[in-house]
Amino acid sequence: MEKRRRFEPLYADADIRRGTRADRNLEARYVDVGEIAFSVESVVKYLPWVRTIFVVTDSQVPPVSRRLVEEGRVRVVDHRELIPAEYLPTFSSRVIESCLHRIPGLSEIFLYNNDDYMHFSPVPQSAFYEPAPQGRIRLNLRVKQTLVLRLLYAFSAVYPVGERIGSLHAIGLYNAYAMLRRSRHRVSARGVMVPSHSTQVIRRSTAERLEGEFGEALHANRRLRFRSIRSFSYATLLYTMEKVWNPEDRVLRSFRSDSWSDSRGQFRMFDFTPLTAGRRTERLWREVARSKVQFACLNSIPSADRARFLEVMGEKGLREPPEASS
Repeated sequence: MEKRRRFEPLYADADIRRGTRADRNLEARYVDVGEIAFSVESVVKYLPWVRTIFVVTDSQVPPVSRRLVEEGRVRVVDHRELIPAEYLPTFSSRVIESCLHRIPGLSEIFLYNNDDYMHFSPVPQSAFYEPAPQGRIRLNLRVKQTLVLRLLYAFSAVYPVGERIGSLHAIGLYNAYAMLRRSRHRVSARGVMVPSHSTQVIRRSTAERLEGEFGEALHANRRLRFRSIRSFSYATLLYTMEKVWNPEDRVLRSFRSDSWSDSRGQFRMFDFTPLTAGRRTERLWREVARSKVQFACLNSIPSADRARFLEVMGEKGLREPPEASS
């Protein structure tokens, strides 16, 4: 957060200022209780078939297991290895996401987790992808299909800019809808794929193909070093065009944004955003402790709840690496 404050005055962009006010949860985005170490440990424990875990950072040393790094199971990747210098420094997850496919040594099919994503039970490889006819690979795309998202799509046909929609997340979706509607593919409301808030499965060649077809829009998006009312949801563009270019992919739709359950796994969002630390969060922590979902997001954990977080993770067999706590 200190680095963001140091660089923000250099970018005198009114849209960034308006975007900052729209993103009322800005401070919470920079609170850290050590989630990334447990996110990594949960992949090692419950997705043992994952060969290499890449941790992308901005000139930082993440609190992950030194042993896993030394063994090559975890590799720390700096922004400078995948994001062109003209876009750095960046404080926008949309910029970072749009460059992940450039990580050296990345597989054609790879998974993407935010630092607050966890796994509480085994997840098989088939939950993400499986063989398809003619030697192809079929991805299992988990997407949201809620009434709110349908309304956003409808509005994008009427209003050119979604700055009054509300949160920056919603504005980013709105802008992506408008761009996809204007593209030569003219994607319909049902054709737009908004990824669920959980582990994403990505085909590297699709991300590379986006560079050729949407290069100008991606360049404009990456120039916005901060999330802005002018930026769009890269994940929505990526998932939508993945399905357009690879129609054999399977789409698993959820009509709720905070949870889903199907034959290929279960997801639950544990959102601490509206709560304050202490007794108000204890009920939610008990739910986390009981949960055995395959995909979980622990969103905006209060810094005062770090001890409770460590306790619950320990109950799940996930331990903080000794060097992470030093």
